[in-house]
Amino acid sequence: MNIAIINEHIEDTLGGSELQCDIIANELTELGHDVTYLAMRGSKDRYIRSYKVIPITEVNTDEFYSVIKKVNPDVIYWRYYKRKFYKTSKQLKILGYPIIFSVSHAEDLLKYNWKVFDKVKSLRELARSLRKFARNIYEYKGFKNVTVIANQCKAFMGKIRNVPEFYFPNSMFEEKNNFNWNKSYCVWVSNLKKRKNPDKYIDLARKFSSYDIDFLMVGEVQDSNYSFVSDPHQLPENVKYLGKKNIEEVNGIIEKSMFLIHTCNPEGFPNNFIQAWYYKKPVVSLFYDPDGLIEKERLGFYSKTENKFYDDVEKLLTDQSLREKLGANAKRISEELFDKNKNIKNLEKVMVTLTDERQPN
Repeated sequence: MNIAIINEHIEDTLGGSELQCDIIANELTELGHDVTYLAMRGSKDRYIRSYKVIPITEVNTDEFYSVIKKVNPDVIYWRYYKRKFYKTSKQLKILGYPIIFSVSHAEDLLKYNWKVFDKVKSLRELARSLRKFARNIYEYKGFKNVTVIANQCKAFMGKIRNVPEFYFPNSMFEEKNNFNWNKSYCVWVSNLKKRKNPDKYIDLARKFSSYDIDFLMVGEVQDSNYSFVSDPHQLPENVKYLGKKNIEEVNGIIEKSMFLIHTCNPEGFPNNFIQAWYYKKPVVSLFYDPDGLIEKERLGFYSKTENKFYDDVEKLLTDQSLREKLGANAKRISEELFDKNKNIKNLEKVMVTLTDERQPN
């Protein structure tokens, strides 16, 4: 098959959806397919990958359609949220290309996103939020042009009427760099911005300042309000900020940790959960339990409140046998749900079906 993937690329932007698209592109190439990755807002002259990467300024441009027509894919895998989605998907449908819309965030599936009005404090902010609200309704119409939806969470299923869908969980690869630290540690992994709540992690570390344990932080500072983490003097002594790391480095850090701590708001399915579970590490999550897996399968703790958050962390800090028991559950689930070979072969089956049903353009 000739497959096009549309998203920003991991060599330009290190994020969850970019990582998943890179894994998918690599695996589909390994399976013998011709994959072209259209890297939105791409900035590189050359991408070192097993598959072809073409940097594109943006969708719904003459440049974009010119490239698409040259690639002439049998199927398009779209994981670019709803950015200029309606007009682009309409034109792609006219051109005869089946579209798989891959959900990255629960808000991808909302027609009315009331969250844009949260914390509006001025008329200017209200006007901006109204424009965002209207834009989302407009782009939502693009689902009329989608052939099938890929959902990474079962909780996302059934949100869009009259569009076929399938469960397509995220995957992870096992390559890692060796990592050594001079004492036991927990780890927090995310880009530093408001909805990731890094301050909750720092506050947590202060509660355990008497423990001979470090609290490592990994991620890129994407909000200037958190630039202070680069100065060790502005952090508790037991918090160590390691900066931005690639996936192999993160895997190595998680592998040697006691467990992963998560303070982010609900979004899609966190990749760092899958990384932790692959390496037999429990997760303590303050605000989010995707598909209820943490509680149902006993993969760590879903705290919900800050007081319980502190208690849950203390349990894992002090009980090695509990960490090992929860870690064994985590490894089992990682093999059942997040195996990249199994998941991407299932995606391949969907793509083959769409290709067989495709009308020549």
